[in-house]
Amino acid sequence: MRRIVVHPGFHKTATTTVQTALAAQADLLSPHVQLVFRDDILSAARSAQAYSKDKDPLTLAVFLMEFASVLEACDPDDPRPMLISTEDLCGFLVGRHGVRDYSAAPTLMQAICTAITEVMGPSVELLFYLSTRRSGWLDSCYWQLLRAGRLTIPLDAFVKQYGAAADLSGQVEAIRQAIHPITVRETALEDMTGPLGPLDPVLDLLGLPAHVVEALTLPVRSNVQGSPDLRDELLSINQSTVSDREADRLRRQLLRKSWTRLPKS
Repeated sequence: MRRIVVHPGFHKTATTTVQTALAAQADLLSPHVQLVFRDDILSAARSAQAYSKDKDPLTLAVFLMEFASVLEACDPDDPRPMLISTEDLCGFLVGRHGVRDYSAAPTLMQAICTAITEVMGPSVELLFYLSTRRSGWLDSCYWQLLRAGRLTIPLDAFVKQYGAAADLSGQVEAIRQAIHPITVRETALEDMTGPLGPLDPVLDLLGLPAHVVEALTLPVRSNVQGSPDLRDELLSINQSTVSDREADRLRRQLLRKSWTRLPKS
């Protein structure tokens, strides 16, 4: 029975660190696991984001079709476990394009289950894994939105506006109820204390050989937040009257000056 692990989020919980680390070591991993990341399911990921914004049944149908098409391209006789990992399957990052929470995620996860069952049959062993975070999540979301777009409200206003979305364990429970009896696992970022940090919960679910796991390495943590002074400078740029294009240029210039190397997340 082929195992499929779906890791659909959440944003700002070391998801990209996981994806980057595994992709960088694909030569070691590929004989043992099929890795499916955002670029491999780009159309489906974008449809999931669109659905989180409009909640339109037609958009959901497009997502289902796009996700199924990815599975149809897979070798049905491949015995390796499959990892599907991109946080965009839960929709847009909270605070982007008017999305206030992950309320679209349970329906999107139902659609994923439907697609996998229809394309790959009921004999697959399907598991969902959600990485969460008990503290600092809204601050991290704010930083991401501030440096990547034209967010113009201060941190305290952002926390007040989107505070309810920070209950990530509550979001996991909603997903668990929506796709019951499919197994849903959850690990908080604060509990990822093993030798490979955020990789450990994923590797445990994939059941890879011990010698493969022992050979893996963890890169430097991605998407580290800047200082409060840097945050204030970015906010000032966003609140200015310059064009969006000029604001983007100024943000990039400021970040290049502030960091010798800008991490990703």
